[in-house]
Amino acid sequence: LHIRELTLRGGESTCFVSLAVENASPIENGSASGLTISQNDFQPYNGLSAQKVNVSSSKTQSQKSAVDLYDEAGRLDPGESKRYIFEVKAASENAVLRGIASGDELGKAIVTWHKAMGEAGRIASTFVYCPPSAVDDESEENNEDSRFVVQGSGLSVDVSASAADRSAAHSPSEIPKVKPLDDRFPVTVEPISPPGSMVVGEPVDVQVLIVNHSGKAMNVQLQMRLTLMKGVVVYGQSFKNLGEIQPNGGSVVSNVCLIAMVPGLFCVGGCYIVDLNTGIEIQQPNLLSVLVEAGEVDDDYDDDYGNTKI
Repeated sequence: LHIRELTLRGGESTCFVSLAVENASPIENGSASGLTISQNDFQPYNGLSAQKVNVSSSKTQSQKSAVDLYDEAGRLDPGESKRYIFEVKAASENAVLRGIASGDELGKAIVTWHKAMGEAGRIASTFVYCPPSAVDDESEENNEDSRFVVQGSGLSVDVSASAADRSAAHSPSEIPKVKPLDDRFPVTVEPISPPGSMVVGEPVDVQVLIVNHSGKAMNVQLQMRLTLMKGVVVYGQSFKNLGEIQPNGGSVVSNVCLIAMVPGLFCVGGCYIVDLNTGIEIQQPNLLSVLVEAGEVDDDYDDDYGNTKI
């Protein structure tokens, strides 16, 4: 068997691990050496939990076809493969508080199989690690057209881990010409439970968490710049003075009011953090993506004389 892993971030404390299990047995003398996957598990690292994502079916066992039953049996002929998905989450109190950062060990997959004559075997994958957030390379020119969003990316956790690692090592980045995340984003802005959809013309308040990852206190102003926003724009006051945020993880929660102008799928960007003490501006990636619906059109309206028209 060959096992290939693909890991995706699902937020600050969640990762999804996709495992493709392939029967790599050769065909000898024209006969195929098939096998059956009898068990597949994911052993999480300490402090984490893993749960297999199962595909739900409305069919009862008696309603399933022979093909459905064969697919569920786990039978693999040479060259065939099956894919399993596991949700790995922070479970212990410390893991939940810290989150899952880039490079953290998630665990490993273990697959048990049987052959036609009852021979059993077991294989384990290599250790699976949390991937880095997919924030674009440092370039102000490309930020406007970037499709990366902070929502669900785990960027804030990665920045915190980067700052903690460098503080413990007392040294700059060991990779030349690569700016550490905590230098690129000394302050991060992350939406809290943002809406999945909006309706044109209806304002929505979105809570955001602002975290100071730097080693000094900052007098912070949150800005939403209208010229950098498309489809979904700021509604009302476009800036807020948040006061002084303490260093090394100090945070504050604020609100941003947004309104959708046209239907479509949009990324909400244009967010800047300004340190009022030094004048330093920190451009944030797109905060979230949202689907904007047109909503219902009311055909009944009143004219200037108070008469209702249809």
